[in-house]
Amino acid sequence: MGQRGGRGSSLRSIRSVVVSVALAVCLASGGLLVDASPASATPTWSIVSSPNPNGATYSFLHGVSCSTSTRCFAVGYYYKGSAYKTLVERWNGTRWSIVSSPNPTGATERYLYGVSCSTSTRCFAVGYYYKGSATKVLVERWNGTRWSIVSSPSPTGATYSFLHGVSCSTSTRCFAVGFYDKGSASKTLVERYGA
Repeated sequence: MGQRGGRGSSLRSIRSVVVSVALAVCLASGGLLVDASPASATPTWSIVSSPNPNGATYSFLHGVSCSTSTRCFAVGYYYKGSAYKTLVERWNGTRWSIVSSPNPTGATERYLYGVSCSTSTRCFAVGYYYKGSATKVLVERWNGTRWSIVSSPSPTGATYSFLHGVSCSTSTRCFAVGFYDKGSASKTLVERYGA
């Protein structure tokens, strides 16, 4: 009987040491058994300052894409004077700034609605522009240094053609989507870049 009591006492002592060691390891490592993260570590949304073109009456951003945490592009358009022009802004990890973007010659209205960046040096932005009595699709490409207009088709016979979204899985593979009006009907429009 006394032997059993001695064995039980030894087991209690061993358990006590094991618990003490486990507690010491837990405290030293910052907490293995409980989540020691502060409640403020949960991500939240906040407003970040973004610029507006000088003299613009209206400014809009419609699409955004980030290739890294320090490289993002947002696209849209702004109204100044009597014309709508494309608007592109870039995030450098600290702040947003306006980046020069081209507008089709002779167009009175130009809009960008979607953007996708597969790398920090390859992005595509899509939208449309109004020239004469027709609306045509607009595609622009970022090469790491500047934006340029890329030739893109509008459906034959369409009065109005629009692109609103784009997604690029690689620098040479993208899909853009929108719609076009022909006659009295609106129809889906999908365009592909690359093979």
